[in-house]
Amino acid sequence: MNKEKGLSADEAKKKLGEFGLNQLPSKKTYTAFKFLTAQFKNLLIWLLIFAALLSYFVGHEADAILILIIMGLNVALGFWQEFKASKELEALRKLEVAYARVLRDGKQVQIPAFEIVPDDLVILEQGDRIPADGILVESYEMQVNESALTGESLPVVKTIEKDENELFFGTNVTSGRGVLHVLKTGSSTKFGAIAITLSEVEEEKTPLEVSLNGLARNLGLLAILIAALIFVLRMYQGYELVENLTSSIALMVAAVPEGLPAVVTVLLALGVRKMYAKKTLVRKMSAVESLGATSVICTDKTGTLTKNEMSVRKVSVDEKNLNELLINGIVCNSASLAIKEDGRPDVLGDTTEGALLLWAKEKKLDYEQVRASGKILEEEPFSTETRRMSVLWEGSNGVRLYSKGAPESILPLCKLSEKEKSEIEKEYKKMASEGLRVLAFASKEVKDKKAGIEKHVSELKFLGLTGIADAPRMEAKDAIEKAHKAGIMVVMVTGDNELTAKAIAKEVGLFKEGNEILTGAQVDELSDEQLKARIEKVSVFARVIPEHKLRIVRAYQSIGKIVAVTGDGVNDSLALKQAHVGVAMGRTGTDVAKEAADIIILDDNLATIVTAIEEGRRIYNNIFKVVKFLMTGNLSEVLVIVGAAVVGLPAPLTATQILWINFVTDGLPALSLAADNASEKTMELAPRNVTKSILDLGTIKSIFFSGAIIALVSLGAFLYGFLHINLETARAYAFTVVVVSQMVFIFVMRRHHHLFSNKYLLLSVSLVLLAQTLILTVPYLKNIFGV
Repeated sequence: MNKEKGLSADEAKKKLGEFGLNQLPSKKTYTAFKFLTAQFKNLLIWLLIFAALLSYFVGHEADAILILIIMGLNVALGFWQEFKASKELEALRKLEVAYARVLRDGKQVQIPAFEIVPDDLVILEQGDRIPADGILVESYEMQVNESALTGESLPVVKTIEKDENELFFGTNVTSGRGVLHVLKTGSSTKFGAIAITLSEVEEEKTPLEVSLNGLARNLGLLAILIAALIFVLRMYQGYELVENLTSSIALMVAAVPEGLPAVVTVLLALGVRKMYAKKTLVRKMSAVESLGATSVICTDKTGTLTKNEMSVRKVSVDEKNLNELLINGIVCNSASLAIKEDGRPDVLGDTTEGALLLWAKEKKLDYEQVRASGKILEEEPFSTETRRMSVLWEGSNGVRLYSKGAPESILPLCKLSEKEKSEIEKEYKKMASEGLRVLAFASKEVKDKKAGIEKHVSELKFLGLTGIADAPRMEAKDAIEKAHKAGIMVVMVTGDNELTAKAIAKEVGLFKEGNEILTGAQVDELSDEQLKARIEKVSVFARVIPEHKLRIVRAYQSIGKIVAVTGDGVNDSLALKQAHVGVAMGRTGTDVAKEAADIIILDDNLATIVTAIEEGRRIYNNIFKVVKFLMTGNLSEVLVIVGAAVVGLPAPLTATQILWINFVTDGLPALSLAADNASEKTMELAPRNVTKSILDLGTIKSIFFSGAIIALVSLGAFLYGFLHINLETARAYAFTVVVVSQMVFIFVMRRHHHLFSNKYLLLSVSLVLLAQTLILTVPYLKNIFGV
């Protein structure tokens, strides 16, 4: 390790981003998002203050006071919305909790990483993020990626030797395993010292944020232009300067939905919290948009389509080899068992290896006693390349090599005749066809223990086979059917053999007539073009390694699919980063996979992924409704004023009325849309086209059409009152029609929902209509609002 090499503040900030610290929503998330509208809003506040003072000095005291009151209410509403957004986003940051395995009172326990204290002993395995600074006291072929601190990309070998035993918080175990003696935690760590020096880490803008920022800029410029033209036209028509100036400024307020950024941020934050309640942790806000547009889910089998409750269901072994096979399954094993509060055993580590410990327990063999009777001299951890794990074990009967893994990996290393090998192959294929995960076991007596595993891993004694069952999740079949109805392909991508994969795929409804299965070896034989041509017919990819998964994701993306991919291993991080939505497993996922992912599924369940997609669609739909509602309402107010000015009529709405309309519509009704549940049609429609802006041509036409209808009805009401009664009554008509029309429009816009499905929206609309009734009936309010 190069201990002299350090990082600048900018490099450290970048590394923090890679580490994942800038991926959770922060208090500053919406700052850039609302910057343009906030600046425009500040300008309008000063202009309104100027207009109010001008009205006061020319004798319009009541108008001046009311303008200032409504302006104060608008400012208070804006502050509340932004405060709410800040608090929601701050709460989201507390949802993601990392866990670590520690030795306490001689037993392994799993605790939140922030509860680790100096002198704790932490058990580390491949894929774990190191939770504190300290030194190694045990090491088995451990290598650590320290690029987050040093910038060096190559893994560093770690041993218990003095110059090679230091481990640092924030780095990752890339291979091997070991035990860490904790010396420093939190801000006292080397990484913590870097983090403290950085005041803030900026988060990437989502396409939605970029779209709405452009909208804010364009609307601001357009509002100034329209207001200036109306001011000039009104002055030419001979209207009073103060009233004209005040109305023009109020028109600028009406033209820009300055509450939109804060409302959208609150909608996103509330939606993400709701997703967390449904066992989905969102690490990157941009994933919410991509989730709603997902068209392909590439899912693992174990734990996602199945329960991940492994147990040994079938054994093929000679009775004379049974005890040695059990010992093999105990010592060539990195898992442990802990006792839950209800007294049942809980697997710490890989559930397949945990099943072997549970089986040994059933056979009255104490795995802790076996492990205590000897020691591991050398370990070759399981890898996707070798598909096996091996250890050199020194016990009371000497030194033995134990290996276990996929039969295809173990059998070539065993001393077997062709006939014996053929019979074993038939047996394990039969077990695999029954949906069992098959492990083969082998051993060998070792004379020269210094030679190492690599020198001895041949001419092994075959011990037997175990078939480990993992029953399909009952809800997986319904989730797959629901995804298919929503136009989403579901594809199994697994390291298991094709027989096991096909059996599970058929059971959950994933594999149907006409579908294909491709193995990793077959994928290697196909060119990129050939893979693209076949990929839409494939429903199962079996015996794949992470490199295959990455290529599969890219193939789907090359034909225009929006891909969500699951992963739990270190090497899965490449596919997780490549996919539009990287989905890490909360229970079995390594820290490296979780940091690379966009979302984390806390229960490792495919049904939860489909639910997350539905929530992503719901959140996006609700944001779309807010944008459409606010834009339509604001446009209708502008068209009412512009229409009257063009034909030479007096202003249909006073500055006070315009500000009031803006206040009541930008407030509770818009925010209440966050509570809209997904409609029945949400998962019956094809995935959204991500290339389309939230304000595409069709939406703009709809907004203009709806705004024009509200404006025409309001102008009609104004014209009737102006011609048949008087100007004050005409303005009361227009004022009321605009408010009521916008409250009606919000229900028309959400026509796929039941009228009473959103109690918060009903309450907020009722409050607006009640306030409007009071304005029209209470003499004091009638006077100050000019109705």
